Amino acid sequence: SSVRSALLSGDWIPVNIAYQVSTLFRDCTVFAAGGATEASIWSNWYEVGVDDASRTSIPYGTPLANQRMYILDEALNPRPTHVPGDLYIAGRGLAMGYWKDPEKTAASFITHPRTGERMYRTGDLGRYLPDGTVECTGRADDQIKIRGFRIELGEIESSLCALKGVREAAVTVRGSESQRQLVAYVVTDGQGGSPQAWRAQLLEHLPEHMLPSAYVELASLPLTPNGKVDRQSLPAPDEDAVARRAYRAPEGATEQAIAAVWGELLGLERIGRDDHFFELGGHSLLALRAIGRLRRVLSVEASVRQLFEAPTIAGLAHRLDGCSVLDAGTIA
Repeated sequence: SSVRSALLSGDWIPVNIAYQVSTLFRDCTVFAAGGATEASIWSNWYEVGVDDASRTSIPYGTPLANQRMYILDEALNPRPTHVPGDLYIAGRGLAMGYWKDPEKTAASFITHPRTGERMYRTGDLGRYLPDGTVECTGRADDQIKIRGFRIELGEIESSLCALKGVREAAVTVRGSESQRQLVAYVVTDGQGGSPQAWRAQLLEHLPEHMLPSAYVELASLPLTPNGKVDRQSLPAPDEDAVARRAYRAPEGATEQAIAAVWGELLGLERIGRDDHFFELGGHSLLALRAIGRLRRVLSVEASVRQLFEAPTIAGLAHRLDGCSVLDAGTIA
C-alpha cells in the first residue's frame, strides 16, 4: 500500500497496465517514460490512466523539463497534427556524440539548417495528437513497402494487441519481393482465437493492404538476449495460419480448375469452394496472374473485375461458366 509511483519504459507498454497496477497498489500512479541513451535516457513522460485502456497504444507523452521533441518530415519541416514523421530529440540532455565515432555521430546528430538547433534523430516514427502529446508509431526500420504501400509494422502490432484476448503480437514480412506477405504472430491470454476472427476484427481498424495474410498463435514470442522480439526465430506459417472458412470441396471442373490455380499462386494445398481469395493472402497483382491462367486453362473470357466481385471459388466459377469461350488465338 505504500507504493505511490511506477515508472515504465524500454518497450511498448500495455494499454491496460494502469488498471492492472491499480488492482495491486490502490494509490499507485503509472508513468510511461521514453527517450534515448543519446539524450540522457529519458526525455518524455506520460501519466497513464485507467481510461487509456481504450487506446491502441500508450502515447509517448510530452517532453521533460529542458528537453524538446519534434516530429519532422524529410525536409525537417514540422508535421501537422496526426501526420506521421521522424522523431527528433533536442535540449539539455543531448549527448555530445558517439565516442571516437565521428561518422556515426554525423549521421545521427544534426544541426537544423534554419533554427540552428542541435538534434538527435531517434529512428522512431511519431505524430502529434491534438493536445500536443506525441504518439510513437514504430521504428523507421520497421517500415516496409509492399505492392506500393508503405506500412509500419508497429501500427499493425498495436492494433493486434488491442484485440480482445491478445496479450502480445509481432508482425514480420515473408516471401520474395513479388510475393511479400505480412505474417502476424499472436500470444493470447488463454482464450485462443482464429485467423478468420483476428482478420475480421483488424479490418475494422486497418485498411485491407495492412492486414496480415497469416496468423500464427504461439505460447510466447522468442526473445533476444536483451529482451527484444527475435524476429529471425519466428516460425514459418503453415496452412492452418491462413484465414479460412468451413471447408467444402470444390465441385465440377471449373471450381476444381480455380482451386488448382489459386493453390499454386497462394502456396496452399487445400482450398474450399467458399474460401475468399483475398482473405487467403491474395492481392491485386496475384489476381491479375490468376485470371491470366484461368483464361488459358478454361479458355474463357475472364476478367479481374469478376474476381473482385466474386472472390470465392464457388462465386467465381458461377461467373466464368457464363462467359464466352475464347478462340485459341485470343487467349492471353
